[in-house]
Amino acid sequence: MLALAVASSLVVVLALQKRDLMTRIDTLTERIRHPYVGMYVPTVTLPAVTGDPVLLGGPPGGHVQVLFVFSTSCQYCKASLPAWKQIAAELAASEGAEVIGVSIDSVETTRRYLKENGIELPVVSLTDQRLRALYRAGITPQMLIVDARGRVSYARIGALTDGAAVDSVVDAARDPFQLLIKRVRE
Repeated sequence: MLALAVASSLVVVLALQKRDLMTRIDTLTERIRHPYVGMYVPTVTLPAVTGDPVLLGGPPGGHVQVLFVFSTSCQYCKASLPAWKQIAAELAASEGAEVIGVSIDSVETTRRYLKENGIELPVVSLTDQRLRALYRAGITPQMLIVDARGRVSYARIGALTDGAAVDSVVDAARDPFQLLIKRVRE
């Protein structure tokens, strides 16, 4: 009888440990696949689709980069274009923020897409699989705000279609330090 009780207790302990391990695996998988606040991205110079060099992930001192990661075949990315243009327009007067598009498609495909949709912002083509993984650019659309140290201070996956989402991106780009304080307090 004692052996049965011990065996039952061990089964319960093992089940709890398995549940804990599965939760940890899910958390790690999420961090590998999706961008998150606090992650660092590499600083890399890439040619914009216009040919001009763009420094990605390392804005000059005190500035931030607002990165819109998209695919030309993504319907949610296309639905987010008006919001992306609005964010760029609102931040154009800001000296501390730079808006850059990051396409996961080829330069030619991206160039056609920009022309068709009237986008005149700097856009780079991120086709290198290793860089895509480091930027967690497997899911589109997504919006990242990267500070001068290459650290993500804001990350959002999904379509940007409502005013509140646009406001949150603009506010985070204008004052990323206040956004961090707000998150710590919550």
